[in-house]
This record gives sequence, structure tokens and C-alpha cells, in this order.
Amino acid sequence: MLHKQVQRAVKAIHIASAGAWLGALLAIAVLLVMLPHVTGRARFGIALACHWIHDVILLWAFVVTLATGLVFAAFTSWGAIKHHWIAAKWLLAIVLFGITLSLQNPALAILAGLADADAEVIGDLRYADAYRTALAGALVQLAIVAVVFAISSLKPWGQRAKDLSRRVVLVVAAIAISTGAGFGSCNHLRLEAIRDTPLDEVPLAPRADGIWHGAVDDCGILYEVEVTITETRIAKIATVRTGSNRYAQLGAAVLPRIVAAGSPSVDAITGATTTSHCLARAVARALHDAPRR
Repeated sequence: MLHKQVQRAVKAIHIASAGAWLGALLAIAVLLVMLPHVTGRARFGIALACHWIHDVILLWAFVVTLATGLVFAAFTSWGAIKHHWIAAKWLLAIVLFGITLSLQNPALAILAGLADADAEVIGDLRYADAYRTALAGALVQLAIVAVVFAISSLKPWGQRAKDLSRRVVLVVAAIAISTGAGFGSCNHLRLEAIRDTPLDEVPLAPRADGIWHGAVDDCGILYEVEVTITETRIAKIATVRTGSNRYAQLGAAVLPRIVAAGSPSVDAITGATTTSHCLARAVARALHDAPRR
């Protein structure tokens, strides 16, 4: 069992992280309510703030809250599911995790990406669907967190007959943490390696008019583009082959940015950084291989 002073410290961290979690949800909900009333770069700023709060504050607050809850489950007399109200909190935590990863995180990425691309979002079904999903997700999560706080305060429903042993709690926690950390670290390193891959060098000499192909491969996903050169300038870029997920569709918004700049060396689309970088690399490859005039 934990020493009383250690237990108090863990409890303080648990409450603080839960408060940060609730505050992040409230901030996202308020910003999303404001979003329809702004345009242009202000819209992008709010969408980006929601995305940042979710990824940096909310997710880490959730992880710390979960970790300290596991410490309480394994090393205090409260147990893991010894009380009905604690079991209910674990169940609601799983529901919150599912909503966050499967609904809210992708929706906020789409909002930020479309706003970053300066897309005309009025009437855009992707934007409207993402907005409804993000706002509904934030409100539902706020309601669930409020229930969790109420359960923690009231501690209803009494005690169960059996509880999980400390060994079972530690094994489950070890498996969950190692799996999540391993997958997250590998995925992060893979994405960073892709984003850090430099573009092919594009010679300064004018390129011959015509349609030129470029392609790059990202872990089995082929990004292929056709670059139309007219009067030695980039006139049009069309995707020939790309991924079918929402990030591939969102990342294609980088192509008009490349056409406007006349170069693939442009900022990636927020929320689809890896995909837009792969498309920019494909354009750079097409320009690199295109014959000179």
C-alpha cells in the first residue's frame, strides 16, 4: 500500500489532471461555438487552437488521469472494481477514450486542415460534418466527465463482492501502457521520418511544357501526380493515385498552394502534414525529372 503522503500526492495529481481534462473540453466547446461566426485566418486560428488543445492538453491530461487511477487501483484499498462506482468510472473512461480517438480527433484535424487550406467551407459537406461531429463529441464528453465527477463525489451503489487482484491490475496496466507507448512511438517516429525526407532538388532552368509524372511511396501507399507545365510555369497539378482515407483527401489541398507558389516548397496542410508532404515530394520529383527547355 502507498504511504499516506504519497497517496495524497497521487490524489492531488489525479484531481489536477482531471481538472485540466475538463478545462480542455470546455475550451474546445467554447471555441467551436465561436467558429461559425469568424472567417479567414481567424477561422483557421480557432480551428488550430482546438486541434492543439486536444492533442497537447486533453490527451495528456487523460493519460495522467488514467495512470494515477491505475496507481490507486493497484496500491490502495480502493481497488480496481471493488466498488460499483469505481467500475462505472472505468467504463466511462473507456467510452471517453473511444469518442476522443475515433470521432473528435479526426474531426478537429479536418476542421483545421480545411481552414488552413483557405477552403470555401460554406456549403462544404466535409467541413459541416466535421464541425457537427467535433461539437457533438465535445458536448457528449463534457456530459460524461460531469457524470464521472458526480460519481467520484457521491460514491454511490456500494461495494462489490469481488475485486481484481493487484497482480491482474498491474499486468493489464503493463500490457496497455507498453502496447500504447510502443505503437505511439513507432508511429510517431515513422511520421517524423517521412516529414523530414527532403524534396528532390528542382533545377532552376525552365522546364519544357507538357504533362509530367512524379510519384513517391509511403509505406505501401503510392502518391502519384501529374504536373502540367505551360510556358515554363506550373499550370495545374492533378492526383493520379493517393490514399483513400480522409487525410489523403485533406492533404490534396496543398496542390493549389504549390501551383500558386510555383514551387513544391510550401507549408504543409495542418491536420494532414504527412500526406501533403508526400504529395509535395511527388510534385518535386515530377519537376526534377521533367526535361529542360
